[in-house]
This record gives sequence, C-alpha cells and structure tokens, in this order.
Amino acid sequence: MAMKITIVNVDGSPNRVDAALDLAARSLADAGWDVEQLRLPSRGIPAEASDEHRRLLHLFTLTPGTLIESWRIARHLESLTSPGDTVLLSDYRGFGGMFALEQASHSERERRSVWTLAGASITLAHLDTLGTIGGYEGETNSAIDWELVQYRFSEAVICPARRGVELLEKVGVSAVPMPVSGPTVATASSGTESVIWLPEVVSRTSKTSMIVRSLVSVLEARPDTLVVMSEEDEEDEIWEGTTWRQVAATAERYGARIQRSSEDPGGWVVLGDAFVVPDPKLVEAYASGRRIFAPIGSVAAAMMPQAVPWKDEDSLEDALLRGTTPTAKDQEQERSWPLPMPHSDPDRASKVSVGIPVFRDVRFLDQCLQSVLDQSQPPHELVLFDDGSLSAEVGATLEVWKSRHPNLIRVMQGPNRGVCVARNAMIEAFTGDAFVLVDSDDVLHPDFIEACRNVLRSRPEVVAVATWTEFFGGYEGVEAKPPFDARVGMRENPIISTAVLVDAKIRDDGIRFAPDLAFLYCEDWHLWSQIVADGGTFGLVPRALVRHRVHPSSGAMKRTALAHTVGRARATEPIRPGDLP
Repeated sequence: MAMKITIVNVDGSPNRVDAALDLAARSLADAGWDVEQLRLPSRGIPAEASDEHRRLLHLFTLTPGTLIESWRIARHLESLTSPGDTVLLSDYRGFGGMFALEQASHSERERRSVWTLAGASITLAHLDTLGTIGGYEGETNSAIDWELVQYRFSEAVICPARRGVELLEKVGVSAVPMPVSGPTVATASSGTESVIWLPEVVSRTSKTSMIVRSLVSVLEARPDTLVVMSEEDEEDEIWEGTTWRQVAATAERYGARIQRSSEDPGGWVVLGDAFVVPDPKLVEAYASGRRIFAPIGSVAAAMMPQAVPWKDEDSLEDALLRGTTPTAKDQEQERSWPLPMPHSDPDRASKVSVGIPVFRDVRFLDQCLQSVLDQSQPPHELVLFDDGSLSAEVGATLEVWKSRHPNLIRVMQGPNRGVCVARNAMIEAFTGDAFVLVDSDDVLHPDFIEACRNVLRSRPEVVAVATWTEFFGGYEGVEAKPPFDARVGMRENPIISTAVLVDAKIRDDGIRFAPDLAFLYCEDWHLWSQIVADGGTFGLVPRALVRHRVHPSSGAMKRTALAHTVGRARATEPIRPGDLP
C-alpha cells in the first residue's frame, strides 16, 4: 500500500510557497506516495475547537501575531488530520511550528508525523543574503523564532535547494535535499548572447545588485548587449528604498541598454534566488535549449542540471563573458524522500521527582501539593524542603502531608540559605531520572508531567521541557513564548515558572542554581542558560499547564529596574559569546 502524506498550505501564503509545495507534491507522487493536498484558512479557529482552546485565545497577552497565527493553524490541523498521519508544511513564517511542538507532546499513538519543506523562510533568506538572523525585533523576530521551532521539532526537514541544507546546518538543523526532476534538454544550450534577461523580482534575495555588478564587464565588452530586468520591486531591507534604487545609477549609466519589462525578451537567462522554484515558462525555455545561468545549490540548478552554474560575482562574470557551457554538474547530494522513523525512548523520565521549597508561607501549599498528587502520571517521589522557616505552622503542615503519604513524601530541612540552596539540596537528594521544581504557590495542570515527559521521550536531544504559564490572582493572562535557546535566552527568559521537567543528567554535568542570584530573581534564567551552554535543547508544551499565582508578596513584584538589568546580565553569562566586559 502506498504511504499517504497530506501537503498543507495556508491562505495568504506567497506564490513561491504554492510553487514549492506543488513541486513537492509532484516529487512525492513520482516516488509512489499517496498525496492529499489541503488548504487552511489563516484566520479564526474551527467551530469544533475545545472550550479550553477558546478560553486560551482570549487569555493571550503580550503575544506576537505570528505566534497566534501558528497556534490558530495548529487548531485547524488538529481537527482535519488524525493520529498517524504524515503532514508536510512549508517553513513560511513558522506557521507549522506550533503544530510540530504539539505533536511532540502527544503520546506516540496520538502523534502526527510533521515534515517541513524548507525554502520560504525569513531564516533562510537572511542567512543566504546577510549571513545572520540576529538583530531583528518585533514580528520579524517572532517569525524567525517559530521557523526555527518548526525546523527543530519536525521529524524531517526537506529542502529542494542544496544551499538551504548547508545553511540550516549552520543553525543546528539537519535537513535532507528533496528529490527534484527536470525536463530533458532538447538541444545544446543556445540563445543569443545579445540579450540577457533577469526575470526574478528585483530584490536582495534575487541577488540583483550582485548580478548587475557582474554584468558591467559584459556591457563594456559587448556594446550590443541588452539587459532586461523584471518590473517587480521589493524593499531592500538594508538600504533605504527598493533594490532597484541601489542599481539605478548603473542603469542610468547605460541608458536604453538596461530596460525593465514583464515580457520575455529571449536570450540568456540569469537567475539569482537560491530557493524560488523556476516559473514553468522558464523550465520550458530551458527544455527548448535556452541558456540558463543558475546559482550553485539552488532549486533551479537541481531542476535544470544543464544550466550554467555560478557561485559569486566573479564566477558569473566569467561565465557570461566566455559564454560558458556547463562542463561540470553541480555536485548534488543523494536525494530521496525520508521514511518516517520512530525514535521515541519509552524509558526516559520513568521516575519523575518533584521538589517544592517552602519558606514561612504555607497559605497556598495545600493547593500546590494536591495538584502534584492529581497528576495523570504520578510522581516517583515528592520532596518538601523547609528553608529554615523556624515556624511551628510550617513544620506541622509538612508533617501532616508526610503522614498522609509516607511512601511518597519526604521532608528535608536546612538553615535559611535561600531558594537556590534549597533547590540544589533537593536536586542532590532526588532518586528519580528526571525532576520538576515547583514553587509552593503555583499549581500544575493534571497533564503537566505526562505532556512534558512525552516531549522528553520524543527527542533524544531534549534535556528540559517547559510549558506555557497562566497567571492568576493579581493578574490574569497567558504570555505565550517560544522554547528557550541561546538566541531567545539572550533577550528574555521565556520560562515564567520554575516548573520544568529536567533530565537528571544535568546533575552529573555539574549544573546547579547559583545561590547569589536568588535575590535578583534570575536564578532560573541562569540555570536554563547553563543547560543550553552545556549542549542541551529545550522542548516546550504549548499549553498553559502551570498556573502562576500573582500576589503582592511575590518577590518578583518588588524588583527595581536595576535588578532587572543586572539580573539579565548575570543570567545570560553562560550563553553570552566572548568575554564579559
């Protein structure tokens, strides 16, 4: 029986996404897959969405629109697909990131297999043209966050451009080149050299400025050469205005020899965008014998293997001046569609230890403890640490709970040295293979341990798993955040609560809370930074499975602006590149 795959597109996606997904559909069909195509609305959530999802949508606060769109799309995909399905989505703006995260939090029998088709992302475009994905703010930054999430939590990332495979490797994403077939060339490459056509949008991603610089020598050497450029413009992003504005001086210098037109003028064709799928008319022109110049590692080079390859300004200039015919094919990696590979480890986090530090205040402890006991996957042990409260009320409360559950609950005590020392003592004392540290005024959703454990088991590289947090009490809302990594962690701590399921291996790696950071309320941020600096990856369950109580006596409510600034500097020390000033 043919394997089935559902290819998903979203209303409002650009034409390049449609073209890439259509190319993937043809390639999969050629490989014997049963292909179904599905189009989703980008707005609203399905009528059958749960009451909990509708409640959550109204609780989102301080949440970028890109994240909410990814969350909405996940709701539609959840209603239109079934466990066991294989789903392929574009990487455009990380719209599939939330769905990929959610599948990792399901048990293996409830999970969909998520694949990503790479090539339409801001991440790849900026890595290719600017060499970095740093320095961005707002919605652009959020889109990059969720594109990276989608790559990292997809079971397979496929890219028709080998250039994309190489760039993704630089950000720690393993991708495979997609099988691509093109037409047979009817005759040897030909076409008049007196006309050179640049059919792609005039933009930085199309390498227009680079191509025009290469053409200057051609225009000087061959006075009869005419260059025809697309009439479509894009903002340059780096320089003010459009990319056309950056090449206008060159165009003015050569007058009528550089023209703009939407019509095909014939002649040679120069392409610059590594990721765009060539228009069918260009593929037909290639098949008829037109000479095409395509960037090495591009989709065009894969589809048109007899195109003249170029790498940079010098190689393109040389090829155009000499009228080079292809003598060596672009070196392509072997291309084949990956097969679904189950890689869950059912033994991870089989014994989850839960630790709760207590200091003087036990007003909310009963509710916190009950939420731990009500977990769908019960904890292996529950450790209560009295941080030198010297309070009869605290002592009596802890003993009552221990007497109720003598085989589960242990009570530890120590002099008042702060929450970091208390947490470190519990980490040392835990006997489980994973642990969660819960503040005594927080409340866990019954699915917290189970959902986090599913993520830990689904990805061998994941060392810690957080969830979103719902604030209640003095403030209500859900500040939805991406998973913690070095890029996110340098600008903020996306983990609101310390309730994170952590593989106990970090204890063997010497990772602990820094006691002196407790008074800055950044000790958890610093711990997460240590985990990432040690090579660990964070997972995320994109559900509000921790309820964080906001009340006037919360220490974080009393921080000054200086405490925030200094705390951020200290918290990011492990992941900050270079030496600290």
